[in-house]
Amino acid sequence: MSMVAVLGQNEQRRVYSGQVILDPAAVVKELLENSLDSCAKRIEIRVRGTAALRSISVVDNGSGIARDDLGLLCTAHATSKLADLDDITRVRTMGFRGEALAAIAALSERLVVVTKTDKDETGTAVEYSETGAVEKQSPTPRTVGTTATVENLFCRLPVRKKEAESNSKREVNRIVATVQTYGLICFGVKISLAVESTTLLQTPGRPLKDNSSDDRGLYENVVALFGSKQGSALATVAVPLLLSDDENQLPRTEDPEDVADPIQNNVDLREAASDEVWSMYGLVSRAVRDSGRSSTDRQYVYINRRPVDFPKLTRTCNETYRRFVPSASPVLILSLHAPEAEIDVNIQPDKRKVRFLRENEVVTAVRDALENIWNKNLSSYAPSAATQAFLTASASDGTDKPSTSAQLSSTTAECQPERTPFEPKPEETRNSDVSVTPMVNTKSATDWRGVGESRGRDLLDEAVSKAEGEAGKATPESLPERRVN
Repeated sequence: MSMVAVLGQNEQRRVYSGQVILDPAAVVKELLENSLDSCAKRIEIRVRGTAALRSISVVDNGSGIARDDLGLLCTAHATSKLADLDDITRVRTMGFRGEALAAIAALSERLVVVTKTDKDETGTAVEYSETGAVEKQSPTPRTVGTTATVENLFCRLPVRKKEAESNSKREVNRIVATVQTYGLICFGVKISLAVESTTLLQTPGRPLKDNSSDDRGLYENVVALFGSKQGSALATVAVPLLLSDDENQLPRTEDPEDVADPIQNNVDLREAASDEVWSMYGLVSRAVRDSGRSSTDRQYVYINRRPVDFPKLTRTCNETYRRFVPSASPVLILSLHAPEAEIDVNIQPDKRKVRFLRENEVVTAVRDALENIWNKNLSSYAPSAATQAFLTASASDGTDKPSTSAQLSSTTAECQPERTPFEPKPEETRNSDVSVTPMVNTKSATDWRGVGESRGRDLLDEAVSKAEGEAGKATPESLPERRVN
């Protein structure tokens, strides 16, 4: 008798689903990526319950999902991003494997999608079963876009559910870190995260305008997420990368003044660069005292706008920076444009791990570019006198609203102003340096006030405690039927 047998479809689904969705943050990541792929300009993330297990909702104003596609939406390996295997080497979307929604449906009690396209007269609400099949479908009012709601996550994985509930604050912090990672690099997209009824973070989502000095999305996102003090310690880096074995690459300039500033000049090196050329832009700590951090908690690397783990690169950057500022770690927000033929992102389901055709050359080129800037002490990136005067006046203004401008300040007398990536408008600013900048709604939905680090921790603790208290009262049968318009 043969001992080898093919697992049933339900068993297969359980096996791969547990590998795709490891924690609640993975659900937020997958739904957020779907919203970004739909070209949404406003994305709201709402989580409830202990460890965000009770409910996770992502609401966007993207293009929506066509009704003809709703039947296959939660079918394993069903995707609109790939037509054949060769497309993996050319994929430009965040997601492409067609596993996420099927895995979420398999691991949750309920998955509801409400969507509408610009061709539909009304929206459609669809509820999916554990197998990804449509259980209920009905018309419902909605503007163009999509709302995905996941309820009672890990109801079929009791060990994983108990482990998440025992570490509720850790799970919420992972969700916050995930939203921060995408919020930094998404220009012109307003992303907000609310835990229970508390909005923990929000990016400004200022629309980018051609030939406008107002286009400083990366700085604005940094200030919104980490505070103006963090923004003042950073400098722009925008360079083509010369890999050692390239013969036809563009030469790397030795003078930062000659490098196009992607924020001031509205240059997107990812779009402007040839497909055969490596390039890098982003923000880094200046090589001066108090610009770095005691930990590596604010180091972000993106490949073609996709967040990735690149430990070899970050380790090299840390070692290089410590030659200039001992015992400190730089803030790194590095977005690398890579020729698609030279990278492989299909390594793991979360696509955080990437393989490179020339990894050592990439690391060396990035190190050389940053070392060149740090060697010059980044004097070219010091703020102008007008900018410094604005920062001084704003710091003493005492207003409640947070700044959404990228404000650079000089930290040493030697870094005299010659050039600034932008001249910010006279807006109010706040002075906070916290990993998560919680917000509280004071007067209206648009009147936000930054709060201090200790108060921010209290807000997070209150939200988690409230979720844990409500979790004891809730049962799967008592979960409210959710319809988000």
